[in-house]
Amino acid sequence: MAKAAIVAHKEQGRLSLSSSLGAALAWSVLGLLGASRRHIRGVCLVPVPSSAATVRARGHDPLGRIARAAEAELGVHGVPARRSAALAPRRRVADQAGLDAQARAHNVAGAFRVRRVVDGPVVVVDDVVTTGATAAEAVRALQAVGADVVGVAVVAATARQFPPLR
Repeated sequence: MAKAAIVAHKEQGRLSLSSSLGAALAWSVLGLLGASRRHIRGVCLVPVPSSAATVRARGHDPLGRIARAAEAELGVHGVPARRSAALAPRRRVADQAGLDAQARAHNVAGAFRVRRVVDGPVVVVDDVVTTGATAAEAVRALQAVGADVVGVAVVAATARQFPPLR
C-alpha cells in the first residue's frame, strides 16, 4: 500500500497524497526522536535532494512536498520542525533500480554537497530506504560540515531480499 501511494505521488503527480505521506514521515521522525523529543527545542528536516532534471521531468518535488507536510504534522504533535534544502546534488547518479547494496553505495559516493550549514538536531528524510546507501551518503555529507545528524526518517522501507538458507 505504501509503495503504491509513493509511486502515485512521485511518478503520477497524485499531489493529494502529500499530506498522508507527510503524516507517515512525521510519525517516523517522532519514532526516531522517541522520548528525547521532550528535550529537543526543534528539529531540522533535510530531504535527500533530487536532481533538477528529475524535478522538472516530474513537474514537482515529491519529497519536498512530503517534508512540508511532515513539518506541519510535527508541529501538531508539539515538535517544532523546519525544512532545509541544505543538500544539493553534486553530480549525476545512475538509476539505483536493480543495483545491489555495494553498487548503490558506489553510485552515490560523493553525490551530495552541503549548500548551507544547519543548526540544531538534523533528521535526514527520504521517501523510501532500500539499502540505506543514499541516506548514509546524505548523513556523511552533513556530518562532514559539523551538522548534528540525529538520524534518518523515511516513509517506507523495501523488503530486503536475502539468499535462501541451505
